[in-house]
Amino acid sequence: MQLFVRNKIISLGGSSTVKDAQGNDVFKVKGNIMTVTKKKRVCDMNDNVLYTVRCRWLNPLAHKAYIYDADGNKIATIKRPFMSIKQKFFVTTDQGEIMVEGGFFSMHCLIKRGEEVLGAITRQALNLASFLGENYFMLEAADDANAAYLVALVIAIDNVVDDARGN
Repeated sequence: MQLFVRNKIISLGGSSTVKDAQGNDVFKVKGNIMTVTKKKRVCDMNDNVLYTVRCRWLNPLAHKAYIYDADGNKIATIKRPFMSIKQKFFVTTDQGEIMVEGGFFSMHCLIKRGEEVLGAITRQALNLASFLGENYFMLEAADDANAAYLVALVIAIDNVVDDARGN
């Protein structure tokens, strides 16, 4: 399944839209106007919360984000190594470690659990919209059933990167 996650240039709270390859809305991502932890909720089209993503409170060096399920249980911790040549994120879940990794200047990362590829993330090339604060990702999910979770993972990684940059 191919999905497109777009953070809007002007948005109160960091809302996003998630569309499929045909341009149909698939998920809503809702942010809060004022939040230190960059809290966002991944919702279905009926506004039911599927996942909640938030950054760690006060993390000047160890940038982390968390994913919570619909019941509020923490199901994943996303960490970015302090010093790394590659784009790399470690995702700790109760089902094992997930690695998100790409090259040094990579706009493309693979999402893997062991040798199993769960999906791939491709970030847009730099353009005027990206300088104005818009982020645009293409997510290819290997399994449609994991699509919402992988959207939450993309949002969490984007939050970790923004947090590391001081945004």
